[in-house]
Amino acid sequence: MKEDTETLFEILLSADRICSKLEEASLDMAPSEDYVQLRTKLLECRAALRRLQGEYEQNKLTIVSSSIAEQFRHLMLYLLWVIFYSRAVIDRRTFRRFVVIHSAFTHLLLSDTLQD
Repeated sequence: MKEDTETLFEILLSADRICSKLEEASLDMAPSEDYVQLRTKLLECRAALRRLQGEYEQNKLTIVSSSIAEQFRHLMLYLLWVIFYSRAVIDRRTFRRFVVIHSAFTHLLLSDTLQD
């Protein structure tokens, strides 16, 4: 497995953990607009994760694919909104996990750009 594929797969696993953690934490939220938006963004994240998991299973998960890079960019945006809407219940560790995977994704994008 190529290094970028390993990193992308680790990002997928971490994103899945973030979603699971925040889905669980959202159960403690009072019904509100933030709650509705959080649930919507979590669904979008889950859909993006399923699509990317399919790419991984077909051995197509690589940062050099503009389609894969775009799907990961969308995943990062969905996660950013999830973080925002879960601000009342998110813990520091979960937020830090997001920062780490966002940083790893940015590093992959920059590395690919610099190699071109």
